Amino acid sequence: PVPVPCRRKGTTLAGWQDLRIGWADVAHYFNSSPQNIGVLLGDDRGSAVVDLDCPEALAVAPEFLPDTGLKFGRESKPASHWFYFCDPPIRSRKFADPVDKHMIVELRCQTAKGEIGLQTIVPPSVHEGGEQIRFEPGCDSRPANVHADGLVKAVCRIGAAALLARNWPKEGSRHIAFLALAGILCRAGWSLEDSRAFHRGIYRALWGQAADLEACLNEVDSTSEKLAEGAQTTGHPTLAGLMNPAALKTALRWVGITPRISSQAKEETDDGIAVARELKYAGQPYASH
Repeated sequence: PVPVPCRRKGTTLAGWQDLRIGWADVAHYFNSSPQNIGVLLGDDRGSAVVDLDCPEALAVAPEFLPDTGLKFGRESKPASHWFYFCDPPIRSRKFADPVDKHMIVELRCQTAKGEIGLQTIVPPSVHEGGEQIRFEPGCDSRPANVHADGLVKAVCRIGAAALLARNWPKEGSRHIAFLALAGILCRAGWSLEDSRAFHRGIYRALWGQAADLEACLNEVDSTSEKLAEGAQTTGHPTLAGLMNPAALKTALRWVGITPRISSQAKEETDDGIAVARELKYAGQPYASH
């Protein structure tokens, strides 16, 4: 543990990165006065936390993150922190919306130099806004052991799905956009289940409990079937015409997709491109927060 002033995120103690508090030292560092508790990240066990910074990330995370026995948050942001033991320990990564610069999700473990130098505030600390940091019901036990590559992949997909949801087209063009996204994922070689999960994540971010998951799966499955049959489907040109291209480009980069614009444009149906343009020029341009 790391002693941190109450309602603060960072410690004022010099050399805290090298501090290792044993039972005999607890009374010296933690007394009866109000105080927050920090936990070192990036140690030999690979202590790591996924910090879900926006509502969209909170909504899509369960589709991608491996379950863990340690989750915490606060009343206004429940389950915003998922704690793991990551093998091997990895450098931290941040994912921010390129449109409004708002942080979406962070994978926090080691510093950019691959060293121990980060910590996270844990229950029963008090957030700087005054809310109590608390464990989620039944999630105050041991963190799950996960492989580093799998955790990075999951966080990249959380960032991409949440970013797309934050910038998704308004009602009236969303179905066309989802068909185009399905075309992008299928052409990129994603499995049917991976594509379904990605779409479900965006659906949950947009509609919450009211999400029509049957319609979601139909969009992915029908697009996959058409591509398998050699039929034309929409893809990157259509989706880029419906939403902020910077958000789309960033989201695809996070999940390792680089669209081949020229070849995809030839495969794109004339109707799909025309509809996208009509919607854009009819007053339904890029959507963002």
